[in-house]
Amino acid sequence: HGKAFMSVAELKRCFECGATYPQEVLACENDATPLCFDTVGRRWKIEDFLGRRPGGAVFAAFHLVTGQRAVVDLLSGENARDATALTRFQQELQALRLLDQNKGILKLIEDGTERDGSRFLVSELNQLRLLPELLIERRQRWLRPSGSLCEPSEAAHLIRPILSLLSTGARLGMAHGSLDASQIYVGSENDFAGGLGMLAHVKLHGLAALGMGPQLREAQAADLLGLARVLYELCTGKPPPAGELVGKDPLPETLSGPVGQVALRALGAAGPPYATAEEMQRALSS
Repeated sequence: HGKAFMSVAELKRCFECGATYPQEVLACENDATPLCFDTVGRRWKIEDFLGRRPGGAVFAAFHLVTGQRAVVDLLSGENARDATALTRFQQELQALRLLDQNKGILKLIEDGTERDGSRFLVSELNQLRLLPELLIERRQRWLRPSGSLCEPSEAAHLIRPILSLLSTGARLGMAHGSLDASQIYVGSENDFAGGLGMLAHVKLHGLAALGMGPQLREAQAADLLGLARVLYELCTGKPPPAGELVGKDPLPETLSGPVGQVALRALGAAGPPYATAEEMQRALSS
C-alpha cells in the first residue's frame, strides 16, 4: 500500500518494463534492471535504459528546458556508499575533468547527488548513438555477401580515434578496463547505415583515472582486447569465437587484408598482441 501514497516524483521506474517502486529499491523485480527516478538532477528527464555500469546503470536523457540530449551515469542508492563502486565512479569523474577538452569523450555537463543518495554524472550526447544500435540497423539494411558489417577501411576509420584517445589516456594514467561496443558512441554527417566513412564523431564512454601501476596496465591490455573484438566483428559480422582462433576453422576471408591482420594480432592469433594503444594505432594507420 506504500506506493499508493507516494507522489510520482518520489517513485523510481524500470525503464525496461515501466514498473514503479519506492526509492529504496535498487532493481526491478521483473527483469533486474537498475531503477531510476523519472528525472535526475531535477532537470534531466530519463527516456531510456542504455546499459549497466559498476553499481548502477547508464541512461539516455534530455534537458527539460533546452531539450539537450545527454547520457546519465547513475550509481544507485546504497551502492553510492560501497567503496569499490564509489571509487570507480570518482575515477571516471576525475577522467572526465582531466580530459575536458578532448574530442574523443562524452563531455561532462554536471555531477551531483540524488535525493535517495545516488550519485550521478551527466555527459553530453547530442546526436550521437550507441554503436550496437547502429550495427543492428546496418545488419537489417546492408547485408553483405561476406557477412561483414563494413569495409575494412571503414572499420579502421572507426577504431583509430578510440586508440588515439586510449593512447592519450595512458600517458595520464587512464584506461577503461571493460571496453566493448556498448561504450562507443558514434554520429555521422548523414545516414550512418549508408557509409561509416562519413562518420564525423566517435566517442568513448567510461574512461577512468586509475593512476600509474598494475591496475592501469591490466586495464590497458583489456581495452586493446576489447577493441580487437569490435574490429573483428565489424570485419566479419560476428564476434570472435571463444578459445583459439587459429587451427580450428578457416578464418573468414574478410580478415585476410591488413586490417584483419591487425585484429588477429590484437587478439593474440597472429603474433604477440600489441603492447600499447599507440602501437596498434600505428599498425592501423599504415
